[in-house]
Amino acid sequence: AGGPWVAVYSDKWPRGHRRVFVTANGHARLPGRFAIDWMKVDDHGRTLKDDAGLTASSFSYGAHVLAVADARVAAVRDGVTEAVRIADDKSHPHPDAAGNFISLDLGNGQFATYEHLRPGRIKVTKGSHVRRGQVIAEVGFSGDSTEPHLHFHVSDSPMPLEGEGLP
Repeated sequence: AGGPWVAVYSDKWPRGHRRVFVTANGHARLPGRFAIDWMKVDDHGRTLKDDAGLTASSFSYGAHVLAVADARVAAVRDGVTEAVRIADDKSHPHPDAAGNFISLDLGNGQFATYEHLRPGRIKVTKGSHVRRGQVIAEVGFSGDSTEPHLHFHVSDSPMPLEGEGLP
């Protein structure tokens, strides 16, 4: 809601989605192969309200995250903390790189995954059913992230870093 929102990706990023392979169950996987980071911007294309460098100064931070489809919640993690200042964010090794997340079972072996969610603001539990457009969480700054945004991808696993990304 609100906006505008921009879909962000650059193939020049050294750790961009299409470059981060993860080993899961003895196999190299590329979970973010088709992932997109969504960021809310102002009329001038800025992602932050001011130069304070605070997580809460992001236009994206605290925005509602909506279910993309009627689905069952396949996996949830909450409790990964966030830095108050963007510059103070530390590296989060696997498996915490995804931060707080929700994975929705779309059927046919496809799972929609939302990452970097705000701690304590996830509104669903594993096994619950959601409706398309339902508020399921808030955008946060948990896990490996350059600033608050919503990471979204579809893969063949309910665990964010264990699946192969699907188009």
